[in-house]
Amino acid sequence: TIIAFDWSPGAASSGDYKLYYSKAPGANKGGLLSNGGVTAGTIEKGELDSYTFSASASEGVQLRMTDVSGGAFAPAMQIYTPSGASQAFVYAADVAYSSFQAPDSGTYTIIAFDWSPGAASSGDYKLYFTKAPGANTGGALTSGAMVTGTIEEGELDSYAFTAVSGQSAQITMTDTSGNAFAPAFEIYDPTGAPVGLFEWSDTDSKEVTK
Repeated sequence: TIIAFDWSPGAASSGDYKLYYSKAPGANKGGLLSNGGVTAGTIEKGELDSYTFSASASEGVQLRMTDVSGGAFAPAMQIYTPSGASQAFVYAADVAYSSFQAPDSGTYTIIAFDWSPGAASSGDYKLYFTKAPGANTGGALTSGAMVTGTIEEGELDSYAFTAVSGQSAQITMTDTSGNAFAPAFEIYDPTGAPVGLFEWSDTDSKEVTK
């Protein structure tokens, strides 16, 4: 039961309001997220947006919610497992992000909202979702070749490569913009388990034998 009322001095005021309600599992206002895709949205004052994605147990998941309006809006995400248990709650002034291995197979729920003081701000956002295995927006890498790309604020780019057990691979990601951008990448094995997260300030490299 919800009882809604006025809490001004003397409870003597009147006014119009909006009441938002989301429950996990079940909430899916924005629809199913596409692996490797980006979804644009707008949070009005106090609004709750909801999305879902499917994952199998132990698959690698990365989510980022980016403020693109540049105001007081602070992007926040509450992520729920298929049973409705809390998986993660994250927020930030600009980019809220979460990375985890799915604990269960099924449909996960994301509730997106504002976490500024009083949850009273509104703003536009982009929601990025990648899952391993499967994410491959940049295509398959060719041994000995180079790929160029651009990371927008909060963006997740994805690539794939094939290897035989026992082979070695070297991967280097270089900042060519010369600003505050710090290149980083995470590698997942064919099952979606993370091999490692590599983050250096200018150039990031690591030899991986698997």
